[in-house]
Amino acid sequence: MTKKLPIILVAVWLGAMALAPRLARAKHLVTAITVAAGKAETRGVSFERVTGLRQKSKHEIAGDELPTLRWKRGQPLALRWYLKNPVDAKVEKVLVHVSVKTEEAANNPERSNPTKGSVYANAFVMDFKPKQVVAGTLNFAIHQPGSYIAEIETLNSQGKHEHFSRLRIRVR
Repeated sequence: MTKKLPIILVAVWLGAMALAPRLARAKHLVTAITVAAGKAETRGVSFERVTGLRQKSKHEIAGDELPTLRWKRGQPLALRWYLKNPVDAKVEKVLVHVSVKTEEAANNPERSNPTKGSVYANAFVMDFKPKQVVAGTLNFAIHQPGSYIAEIETLNSQGKHEHFSRLRIRVR
């Protein structure tokens, strides 16, 4: 019995190591956001917020780190967002939030009024089947000059982190 114990432990360890990559990424979601204006297109930058670890929050990201699209007020824009569950596990009850807000409102960590400063805001809850992709397009125009943030974010994705993609739109 004692001779078999090391073999069993090694077999369990090898099995755990084979499963570890799948388990480690079982709750990951992939986000992406782009804004197209005429022939110009700007892709957002994607981040993960890790729960319990000290990492930059979306409110601490320096302005230089965000891709920026410069555009004229009143001219049409197309915001495209994308969300994918790339693994073989179902992720349930994920809150997805897509918004375009003034930069001041988007960078305010206090969420007392989530629609304040919004040009557009939408939220929905869904279950992501394995390998499922969800995407959408919003056609809109911004009529006031200023700096705006376009963003897609997940909340409650059952992992130890959340995902978000952001970009800046400067309207003159």
